[in-house]
Parts: sequence; C-alpha cells; structure tokens
Amino acid sequence: MTLHIRDATIAALGGWQSGQQLMDSLVTLFQFAAIAVALSWLLWLLVTPHKTRLHLAWAVFCGSLCLVLTSAATAESLGIYRYLVGIGTCATCNVFWLVSRALFRSGQPFHTRHVLFVAAMSGPIALGQFAQLASARDLLGDLVYRFAIGGISGWTQLLGAGFMLLAFWEGVRKPNHELPVAEQRLRRNFLWMYGVCALASTLWTNPSQDPMSPLAKVGPLLDAISALTLLLVTGHAVRFRTRHPLADEVVGSSVEVERTADQDDLVLARRIEACVRGRQLYLEPELKVADLAELLGTPDYRISRAITLGLKQANFNRFINGYRIDHAKRLLSDQALRSRSILAIGIDSGFASVGPFNRAFKASTGQTPSAFRGDALNSPDVTA
Repeated sequence: MTLHIRDATIAALGGWQSGQQLMDSLVTLFQFAAIAVALSWLLWLLVTPHKTRLHLAWAVFCGSLCLVLTSAATAESLGIYRYLVGIGTCATCNVFWLVSRALFRSGQPFHTRHVLFVAAMSGPIALGQFAQLASARDLLGDLVYRFAIGGISGWTQLLGAGFMLLAFWEGVRKPNHELPVAEQRLRRNFLWMYGVCALASTLWTNPSQDPMSPLAKVGPLLDAISALTLLLVTGHAVRFRTRHPLADEVVGSSVEVERTADQDDLVLARRIEACVRGRQLYLEPELKVADLAELLGTPDYRISRAITLGLKQANFNRFINGYRIDHAKRLLSDQALRSRSILAIGIDSGFASVGPFNRAFKASTGQTPSAFRGDALNSPDVTA
C-alpha cells in the first residue's frame, strides 16, 4: 500500500513538472513572438514617410514593451542587469495613452504638456528599477528596500490603472454618429481588445493573489498573450489611421496645420471635385480617402489636406456627405418616387444605413428626410 502511494505521488509530481515545463515553454514562445512583432512595427515605422505624433508615440511604446518582454524572457541570463533593462520599461501604459489620443483625436492629438506629464509619471517606475538594482548590489538595507518597493509598487499600479482608463476613454468619449462603417469597426475592435487585455493584466494576474492559485500560475501566459494581441490589433489601428487620418489632421508640424492652401492644394481640390462629381463616387457607401487617392495617384494625406485647405471642408466625410445629401434632396423632391422609402433613398444616395442618413441630412438642412419630402412634395410648384 505504501509503495502504491509513493508511486502515485511520484507520478503526480512528474505530471506537475511536465505541465509546468509546457506552461513555461508557451510563455517563452508568446513572449518572443510579441518581441518579433514589436520589432517589426519599429522597422515599419522607420520606412514610413511623413511621420506623425502617432508614429512617434507608437514607436516609443513598441520599444518599451519590447524591453518589458525581453526582461521577462531573459531574466535568468541577465541577472541583476535586468533592472537596467527594466528602466526602459517605464513607457508602456502612460505612452499608450498618447497612442490612444493620437488614434481618436483629430488635429494635434497631444502637446508638450501631455508629453511632460507622461514623462513625470515614468519616474516611479524607473525609481523602482533603480531600487531593485541597488538592493541586488547590497547598497540598500532590507528595511529601506521593503519600504521603497512597497510604496513605489502601489503607486505604479495606481498610475497604470489610471492610464489604462484614460486610454480606454479616448475610444469612447466621442459618439460615432457620422463615422464610416470601417471607422466604427476599428474603434469597436480596439475597445474590445484593450478591455480584455487590461482585464488580463490587472485582475487575472493580480500580484496579491495566492501564488499557488491557478490564475496566478497562468498569469505569465496571459500577460504574454495580451502583449502579443495588443501589438497586433493596435498596430493595425495605427496603419489604418495612417491611411485614413481624422478630420483636421494634417501630416507634418504644427506650423503646417495653420498654413493656407497653396496652388497645389487648389489644383488638387478641383481634380477631387471633378472626380467625385463626374464619376458619382459619393454613391459608394464604403468610399474612403484611400480609394480617391488611388484613383488620382496621390498620397492619402494630400487628399485630406486638399479637402480641408483647398475646399474648406471639415473633413472627407462631410465633403462626401454634401454630395449625398444633394442627391437625396433630388430624390425626395421627385413626385415619381413618392412611394419609395426613406431607407431606400438613403441607400440610393450613398449612405450605408438610415441612421447616418437621418443625422447627416438633419445636420445639413435642419429637417429630417421625411419632413423635407413632405414640404417638397406639397409645395405649390410641385402640385401645379
């Protein structure tokens, strides 16, 4: 009986060790996969022309997250020097807030004061790494080390949670009433991804948990998967925003934003109007800046600049919706189309659904499409 118990215990320990080895291998695999993705984004940013604040913030975040993953994956081989690498990990949650601002704010998404605020909040993280390095070199007493690390750890967790909430808020603070379907999908995917990754990094891997609990054991794997997912989804969002800048976003410096239209902008503006009106491109619900840029053989940012500076339009969507609303007015005023539904007329005019059609129409005319049709069809001229 005793032999059976011993054999069962040895088998259980062997199975546990095998499972732990598998878990460690998966963690390492996802960590190095995330490092490879982060380095790929950095290479892409190097060859990207016309770099914006979004590109710079994304580069800093990718570099810092790469150091976080490297420190975690090679902690044993780096020894105490991992704390020196850890100093570079102070630009993750705070800088990601700048990335989120640049993704969802038009014009200049952040200024010097925001950068200084983020830099100041990086201090506790860097200080914590210095404290651990000093302790490893026996430069700090045990009591001083515990006091310093305890205070810094609580402060950095609070800052991290605050910046996570700020980054999430950037994606939801503004209603998506007049946004194209692709833009709404981008924001929805970003918010879902970020919410799940933040949950995995804060609740499921909470350091206050019992180290032997199942969630604590799977925590490093969840962290690695979250980092990889964050890099993939946010990187796609950065590429999307590069090709489809928001309203009033002009690539370049703050001086360039305040400039007036030059001759090239005016010439391109006339070409844009002729192309959109002549080919009736506004009737395509999924029309994007990139589509127009491809037709005219011009970079996306020049199309956006010509629309805002040359045509004095708020943005690409407002410009295209102007044509769509004019087209809808003609259809709504046509006696022969009296029985055609508002939804059908909205779709015929280039809107993807009735909601954006109603909102854009009322914002432009002050009336709903139904009210406009009633006035137009009941006017004396139409009756005669």
